[in-house]
Amino acid sequence: MKNLVVFFANYPFYKFHLEKDVGLFSIYLKNEYFDSVTLLKVGEKKENEYSYKNIYVRNLFVSKEPYTKNKNSLLYQLKEFIFAIHYVKTHKDITHIMFFHFNFISNLYFAYRIKKLFPHIKIYDKLDTSDQGAQNIINQLTTSKFSRLKRFFVKSIDYFSVESSSPYQLLQNSLALQDKIFLIPNGIDNISNFDSTPLNKENIIITVGRLGTFQKNTELLLSIINEIDLKDWKVILIGPIENKEKDFESYIKNYYKMNPHLNEKLQFIGNISDKDVLISFYKRAKIFLFTSRFESYGIALEEAAFFGDYIISTETGAAMDITQNGKLGFIAPKSKEFNQNESVMKISMTNHLQNIINGKIDISDNLAKQSSFVKNNYIMDTVIRLPMFKEFSK
Repeated sequence: MKNLVVFFANYPFYKFHLEKDVGLFSIYLKNEYFDSVTLLKVGEKKENEYSYKNIYVRNLFVSKEPYTKNKNSLLYQLKEFIFAIHYVKTHKDITHIMFFHFNFISNLYFAYRIKKLFPHIKIYDKLDTSDQGAQNIINQLTTSKFSRLKRFFVKSIDYFSVESSSPYQLLQNSLALQDKIFLIPNGIDNISNFDSTPLNKENIIITVGRLGTFQKNTELLLSIINEIDLKDWKVILIGPIENKEKDFESYIKNYYKMNPHLNEKLQFIGNISDKDVLISFYKRAKIFLFTSRFESYGIALEEAAFFGDYIISTETGAAMDITQNGKLGFIAPKSKEFNQNESVMKISMTNHLQNIINGKIDISDNLAKQSSFVKNNYIMDTVIRLPMFKEFSK
């Protein structure tokens, strides 16, 4: 019997996590390699375990404190560590462990203790990180406090993976990780969940994300749209409007007041929880405009590309990978994570977008090529059969 436990300590845990990499890798690993998979999360309240597509979802522990406040604290990591060790000790049929991110206590020391107690258990860490995160990992292993000890603990983890090429190349140069690190992209749910009808595109530009956050840089997107003659095109922004970092609702109201010509052209339609409705927007849109400052991956980019949307993006997350280094889309110059020149980005993205709208750039051939490329390389059925998973699951 091969039994996998997936530890996911982010708090709070939302149902949508089950439709993203956390749930998808658990489900597909179960279907392909394991007799059972249990996903352990941090819950907001006590609840009975439940099943979701043949995996078990249970609370590792219950927390009332915001994850964003405590995720890097020593106390929070110790709490994760204690509950995780207890769980493994009391479930002696565990053969494989998977967890996320790179933490000293709850990941590295946890792996070391598990290997001491149960040397037969294989351990895999999905780093879920960006360029900046990869550099931080390298710093932790080379120059930070306890770096030698961290390098020693790393030996207890059998496999690491990262989602896109740029952080992968950085981590390959780390002596502590170079023999253990693999490039494993996030995948889209089985192709059978999407129909393959011919592309029937409209003159629509979309974006999808948490609008108004520092990360997504929606202000840059709006300033680009303000400079463009949209002609018969429309812009649709999909996602929750975040007000924790700034009052973005007021920002939007003021934007419309300053740009009344966009009242009928630009729409904020809020979060879409119904996947079929979201897919309908991907199918209709010709262009997906993405202005993030940083991304560990950017699953919305991948979903848009699957449906043949032409990608115009900053050089963050998987943008370079899924567009074949910009051959299938447009990656703005001077837009690499944490080294961005917004004035250059704005000019280049504005000009490129206007040239498409004016008919000076023909993207029609790219749409089908983009969709075909993602379907051939980024479907979960394909990703889960990569050699690393075959080795890990033995």
